[in-house]
Amino acid sequence: MSKPDEEYLGPAKQQKTEQGGSEFSGSISTTGNIKQGNRFYYQSYLGTESDDPSSKKQEILNWLSPLSFKDKHADELSKCLPDTGNWFFEKGEFKKSNVVRHLEKHFGDTAGIAYVYCDNKDREQQTAKNLISSLTCQLVEQYVGIPPEVKKSYINCTTERKSLPFEDHVELLLSVSRRFPRTFIIVDAMDEYSDPDNQGARKSERFLPVLQTLGASRVSLFVTSRLLEGGCQLSEDAVSVEILAHDSDIKTYLDARLKEESDLRDLVLSNELLKKEIIEMICIKSRNVFVHARMHMDNLATQTSVREIRELLHDLSDVEKVIYEDAIERVNLQQPKHVKLAKEVLTWISFAKRPLNVEELRHALAVRPRDSSLVQEGLRDKNRLVDVCKGLVVVDKESETIRLVHSTLQKYLNDVPGTLIPEPEVIISQTCLTYLSFEVFEEGYCASEPQRVDRLRQFPFLDYATHHWGHHLRETSDKELNLLALKFLEGSKYQPHCYSQQFPKGVSGLQIAAYFGLKEIVNLLLLRDAKVNAADSHGWTALHRAAEKGYEAVVRLLVEKGADVTAKDKSGWTALHRAAEKGHTAVARLLVGNRADINARDISGLTALHRAAEKGYEAVVRLLVENGANIAAKDRSESTALHRAAEKGHKEIVELLVYEKADISIHDIAGSTALHRAAEKGHKEVVQLLVYKKADIEAKDGSGRTALHRAAGKGHKEVVLSLVREKADITAKDGSGRTALHRAAESGHEIVVRLLIEIGAQVAAQDISGRTALHRAAESGHETVVRLLVEKGAEVAAQDISGSTALQRAAENGHEVVARLLMEEGPDIAVEDGSGWMALHRAAEVGHPAVVRLLLEKGVNIAAKDRSESTALHRAAENGHEAVVQLLVEEGAAVAAKDGSGRTALHRAAESGHEIVVRLLIETGAQVAAQDRSGRTALHSAAEKGHEAVARLLMKEGADASARDGSGRKALYRAAEKGHEAVVRLLMEERVDILVTDGSGRTALHRVAEKGYEAMVRLLVENGADIMVTDGSGSTALHRAAEKGHEAVARLLVEKGANIAAQDGSGRTALQRAVEKGHKAVVRLLNPDL
Repeated sequence: MSKPDEEYLGPAKQQKTEQGGSEFSGSISTTGNIKQGNRFYYQSYLGTESDDPSSKKQEILNWLSPLSFKDKHADELSKCLPDTGNWFFEKGEFKKSNVVRHLEKHFGDTAGIAYVYCDNKDREQQTAKNLISSLTCQLVEQYVGIPPEVKKSYINCTTERKSLPFEDHVELLLSVSRRFPRTFIIVDAMDEYSDPDNQGARKSERFLPVLQTLGASRVSLFVTSRLLEGGCQLSEDAVSVEILAHDSDIKTYLDARLKEESDLRDLVLSNELLKKEIIEMICIKSRNVFVHARMHMDNLATQTSVREIRELLHDLSDVEKVIYEDAIERVNLQQPKHVKLAKEVLTWISFAKRPLNVEELRHALAVRPRDSSLVQEGLRDKNRLVDVCKGLVVVDKESETIRLVHSTLQKYLNDVPGTLIPEPEVIISQTCLTYLSFEVFEEGYCASEPQRVDRLRQFPFLDYATHHWGHHLRETSDKELNLLALKFLEGSKYQPHCYSQQFPKGVSGLQIAAYFGLKEIVNLLLLRDAKVNAADSHGWTALHRAAEKGYEAVVRLLVEKGADVTAKDKSGWTALHRAAEKGHTAVARLLVGNRADINARDISGLTALHRAAEKGYEAVVRLLVENGANIAAKDRSESTALHRAAEKGHKEIVELLVYEKADISIHDIAGSTALHRAAEKGHKEVVQLLVYKKADIEAKDGSGRTALHRAAGKGHKEVVLSLVREKADITAKDGSGRTALHRAAESGHEIVVRLLIEIGAQVAAQDISGRTALHRAAESGHETVVRLLVEKGAEVAAQDISGSTALQRAAENGHEVVARLLMEEGPDIAVEDGSGWMALHRAAEVGHPAVVRLLLEKGVNIAAKDRSESTALHRAAENGHEAVVQLLVEEGAAVAAKDGSGRTALHRAAESGHEIVVRLLIETGAQVAAQDRSGRTALHSAAEKGHEAVARLLMKEGADASARDGSGRKALYRAAEKGHEAVVRLLMEERVDILVTDGSGRTALHRVAEKGYEAMVRLLVENGADIMVTDGSGSTALHRAAEKGHEAVARLLVEKGANIAAQDGSGRTALQRAVEKGHKAVVRLLNPDL
């Protein structure tokens, strides 16, 4: 019998459930529909659409996380029957939760929702970093556009070709979660996730503390987990509810199964008494464990008469072991080949290093020893693989993953002899090696990604075999299998990169054997003269591979056989770097004892001590220090090992380094001390230790920030409190004049803001821009912080040095809720900043219709003008915000209003090329013939900027293409002089006179010749422009081109018949003009004899 599970809905809710993967899916069954709802909501909420193409966003999403739980979620949803699980939502603990109120208010419209399904069979992929990045990825997918912090991280990482550190993933998740009014994160089967232990990978990269941090930051958590040793409590105020399979749910399921099973349907549906007896008995015997009910039904479905059904019901067991024994007995009653196949299926599922999908398993089971190619006739039918296991395995519908019916079955199979095939690791290793040796793979790695995808489609087991054959082989001692592996690694068929062009080139069989820790094979290869120091295209040797994986015996053997312990890969890493970074103390000791360079630096300047300190491996750090590692060594960012350890929160290592006289006052290239690093990451104990060791609490980094600034800006309350208790100056200002209160407010950390105010921080303090904490919180949209600051006396009417109020900052950034809150406090909504802009102008220019509507509802003057005499309509039109323009026009904005230059909103929209807005303005009465103070129409503006579509629309709506501006120039003239060929062609279609001159007597040809636009000159000449016409100074187009040195244009004019002897009003020829300006190429063109 499985233990009850626990679920947690934070920060105020915790539940318990009987089975991790299936019980909560119904409660979030609308998640798949929420994304579209969220996108619609945020287009209104933010008042703008994303300016990032969907392809770019998808590229960033792909970069963010390698994990997707969509298929798993769809699988779970497909299993949910209607009307099951409703009882849970009626429980008192759930009804009392604040979460319900928020769900009722926001769920489906505004909430950010992300989920992960933990699976102990997929630990290789389900690292803490990958789970966190998956949650972030899902939230970003629901957000309209791309959050700036995500875009910045993407650009930095892709530019520098590096991965995002774990801590930055955590910061991204926290930051993105705060962009939603409410965020819900669901983690299923937490008991199936294991944080790394002290001997494992990275101690600092743990999932549970991140969830605890999320729970403390206004994110609501819902976590399912069986009871774990030490508990799974994420919050002190969590509410726990035990959830077992409810009778009503089991009855609904059983009723559905009785209708689905054709054999049972015929026997039962006409016998209501029997149906009732079946349902009642299975409910009793399942003991509220859903999987037991399912297996009882699987057994019942094999009966052929009512008598057999009644006999089985009488013998039903409520003991899990007996239920599994019954299933195994049904397996063994089949014909021998079916029994063998069932055991093979169960064995592969049980011993696979990760979950297998059906196609992978079909291919694996089709392989026989000595096969040289895949025999298609050996592939079993998918249904056969499931049927022979008699209910012990299931296939997830969407992902096609084949798995055991319940996690408790794994232990039963391992404990009971005869249920699985003997020597499973030998069988699996042999199968993998045989598959990899297929002749088809002799052609080598794939030359392109489509080829790689196609190869994996044809040979789905290839990925698993490549990644895991050695792991299975390492757990065997079969000599014949070792020889098979040796033959594979040495033979011509061996292609380590047979399925991926991304695999490093030149990888030897020795490296692969070392990577998998296969000591016997490594020894055999060395006896056969394998080159011990051979490096691949990444510079890795076999020693690098074995050291990174921690295979001490292999490392010892390689060193004894002459491996170079000082060899560096292309990143400058030695084997000692690799071992230290992974925490392999024994390997590190072995390498140091064999004269590895303990202070060797990689290309980033990092030593092995830096790596071990950063990853939190105290034993390795102690080993390195005791053997002479330089604790003062700096990397390229001028960080010491102390900086690295402090930033990651490794207190014991910090203490060790300080004890060894590490300088705690050293600043890195950004001016940060170890105290800054620890404070920013929220490591209270490290901060307290450093302060105790006399770290300068007021030290400033390169931006003038103290440790208090850094901690406050990240919302670390306990660190802030610790620093304040040590007399940190809460009035200190950084290089931009911001206090810790500014930093906390702009990042939305309400708790820290409250704390700082309570201990004396001044809410009226201004930075060098004159902005208060209220300005910063308002522009970032942090409603709760704004409310708190106002309650604590912040002046809502305060203006910064540009004259902006907090309301204007909120309006400009589209924060409707904050703007409404500020307006309730009574500030003058018509106040102007230094440019004469009101909040309405700001909101309209950036395109926030919700804020614009709010301001109008509050009575702001829609016709108000700024210093340039622009109205909100001008600003919205110029920036192409259709929704805002529509709203303003509907509310009575004058489309004919002119700014200080005499331009209407139509001029502005046309000049900026916003076709939709131009159409909207014309439809609402804008005059296409309106002229500004320079006499220009909207057509002049569109033509000059090259907006062909807008120019076409304007002419369609009656714009006069022959109209002249104040300088006598037509739209064609304007387009030509700017080189907009498409617009010129469009205007020519309207029969515009291209010979018309401006106020200086110049034609369009004069202007384009002078500008050097060869293509435009050709176009005009070919369409009738007179090349001999002179302007007011008597100059021809050739004069203008020659004087400016445009050889190509001059040549074209000469070819078209221009008179090179023509003189201007001063009697000068084009040649003389070119000579005067020193344009030798033009001179030679006009007079080859010179």
